Amino acid sequence: MSRLSLFFLLLLAVSLWYSFFNLLLPKASRFKDFLQRQHIFWHRLFFNLLTGLLVFAILMAFQHYPFLMDTEDASLDLVMQFHSENPPTNEKMPHFVYLDIDNQTHQLWGEPVLTPRNRLQKLITIAVNGGARLVIVDVDVSQNTPIDGLPLPEGLRQHPYDQVLYDYIANYKHSCLEKGSCIPIILNSAFRPLPEYPEDESTFGNGFSEEKWSVHQIRPSFLEEAVKQSAPYVQWASPLFWQSSYDTGVRRWWLFQPVCRNHQPEVIPSVQLLAATIILDGTPDKAQNNINQALAQYQPQNCEVSEMPPIVSSETIPITENLTITEGTRGIRQRIMYHFPWKSVPSLDNWTFRYTLQDSQQQNTVLTVISAQPFLEAFQQGQPTEALKDSIVVIGGSYADGRDMHQTPLGNMPGALIVINSIHSLLQYGEITPLSNWAKFLIMTVLIIVMSFLFTWRQSFLWLTLVGVFMTIVLLWLSIQFLEQGLWINFVLPLLVVELQQIAADFEKNSNNSVTPNNEKPVVENNQ
Repeated sequence: MSRLSLFFLLLLAVSLWYSFFNLLLPKASRFKDFLQRQHIFWHRLFFNLLTGLLVFAILMAFQHYPFLMDTEDASLDLVMQFHSENPPTNEKMPHFVYLDIDNQTHQLWGEPVLTPRNRLQKLITIAVNGGARLVIVDVDVSQNTPIDGLPLPEGLRQHPYDQVLYDYIANYKHSCLEKGSCIPIILNSAFRPLPEYPEDESTFGNGFSEEKWSVHQIRPSFLEEAVKQSAPYVQWASPLFWQSSYDTGVRRWWLFQPVCRNHQPEVIPSVQLLAATIILDGTPDKAQNNINQALAQYQPQNCEVSEMPPIVSSETIPITENLTITEGTRGIRQRIMYHFPWKSVPSLDNWTFRYTLQDSQQQNTVLTVISAQPFLEAFQQGQPTEALKDSIVVIGGSYADGRDMHQTPLGNMPGALIVINSIHSLLQYGEITPLSNWAKFLIMTVLIIVMSFLFTWRQSFLWLTLVGVFMTIVLLWLSIQFLEQGLWINFVLPLLVVELQQIAADFEKNSNNSVTPNNEKPVVENNQ
């Protein structure tokens, strides 16, 4: 018997109990006066309970539809803001460094359309030589630097800046093995635009498609062969995230993508999944093998299809011993727990460190944001790079012309900082765990009973307002406390159920008061 069947059986039992109580009430001989005095109270209590459970069942049946998903997202956004700038950490959590190609750096580089590949190579080299634990390049490296038919030096087939980066990546495996230390490097894959669909295509809210899951086509990069030569120490990953449909906010991740690369089907992990697996497994080759084995079943059959059935189940996918994800592509499990907000810092003439964030115990620095060009200059002048040691270094851009700023629950932030937040979220919490339906049902039943007693006891507007405010504060506090453990209590759903239940109760009360009983006659006062 399914849980839903058990739920409706319990609902039926409560309804029968209520009907039996009303059947016995008129026939009771002893304590009849007492029962009659209690009749209104118990009538309202049972009516509220039945109404509340019915509303709860209806809302649970439609919990994945846009309205309810959007309200749950808004409530989690509110709770998340209480956690901002106060990130928890554990012993497995490395320090994050964001090498930011900001507006100042972009201007000093001559405001190029593409990030200069030679400067990108220098930043990667500094991070690797500085003892980083992992280097992530959140820059599109699919396009060649345009040469517009200009003559190239003999032996070169591409722009000299591109050749510098290509040679570094191609020789990376050989050179790092000679040194005895290979720092993993993750590069972002670029995707071709998806085919356009009719505007009336049926889709869920928050960017989830009910009928299709698109197979993305990877745009080939000039670094394809170079990455193959240095695999598994250099790997590709997906930078895609879900965007909410109603405000375009980035709230959820895609942990893997079915793709086609050079007309060959494969599954590519997200940046955060690959990074977390490397950190937990210790070696990039082991991480690559674990991900390939776990995700092989989601590879497209061929590259002739452009769509796959959506993955909506909640089956678990073990990636490593300490990391398990689920198949589903919608719901609360895919939410990113944001802790690191973006802080705009006024440009100065000479500065390197933009800002830092401490952990919840205020003992360790968990995030350092550094301006890229001043950092390059400081390195060339011989200044130490201690901030990079044993850290996850993410190279990305916040400069305005890069168009890589996105709306999040903590405000606008560059894509590289979204990557940092998602890696921290996956390492700290894994996937956020929602309460089970039975736990929700139990909490809802207790809450409805308590609120029914309170609303039946006192019915003044001030009393109802105070009770509602108190309940909101308590549920919000519980949601904040449990979310620190990766468990989400949706405090909006109980509030919505109680509110609808109270509206129904008020309507039922007013209807009863407006009807004159059949065995009573209106009293007419005789003034004569």
